[in-house]
Amino acid sequence: MKSFLWDNGHPSTGDLVCRTGTIFVALLLAALPVQADQDTDTVYRLDFSDPAAWQPHNFNKGLTRYTFVRQNSQAVVRAESRGSASALTRRISVDLNKTPYLYWSWRVDGVIHNLDERRKSGDDYPARIYIVRNGGWRAWDTIAINYVWSNNQPPESAWPSAYAAQSMMLAVRSGQPEPTRWYHERRNVKQDFKDLLGEDVERVDLIALMTDSDDTRRQASAWYGEIRFEAN
Repeated sequence: MKSFLWDNGHPSTGDLVCRTGTIFVALLLAALPVQADQDTDTVYRLDFSDPAAWQPHNFNKGLTRYTFVRQNSQAVVRAESRGSASALTRRISVDLNKTPYLYWSWRVDGVIHNLDERRKSGDDYPARIYIVRNGGWRAWDTIAINYVWSNNQPPESAWPSAYAAQSMMLAVRSGQPEPTRWYHERRNVKQDFKDLLGEDVERVDLIALMTDSDDTRRQASAWYGEIRFEAN
């Protein structure tokens, strides 16, 4: 299971870390140092030049390997999943009134065929980026958007996570990529929260990257480039 929110059930003690609900978000945010305030009023940059700024999170589903490397002089992350699911997380404090647009680049080496992403048995993606607004003690206020490279859903389609109703999946890309090609994305996060979850979100608190294949027990690999929030 790979959600940063409660599902509708109550996790057992053994599943607490695996299910990673609101308690996990609160503990993670307390433990991780927050990045400095926005670089300027128009940009908030999250690159991979400092690996210590990113923290792994284990869902007890096997470890996806995240490697910090340089490609074409740029710091990037290489993710490799072999039937595993773990995330790379970073605490943030992004003012979406100032910098609502999320920019990132990514590349996947292939997709996972013959699965239903709307079911728990098919909740695997070669690449995804979580953006989380923490609700603190108000568990129902913790919400997230997952920007995913879908295996088979149409681009721009959206659906609730198979594990957590407060987490929405949005297919930014879909299907087999062109070999070795980097894709560059731009999303209005503030507008996406409003459209998908009906919430006027002013600040987000956590970002997570994940390449996972634990539900299908297959393999997936991806690359993540610089991530930043901008004014427009």
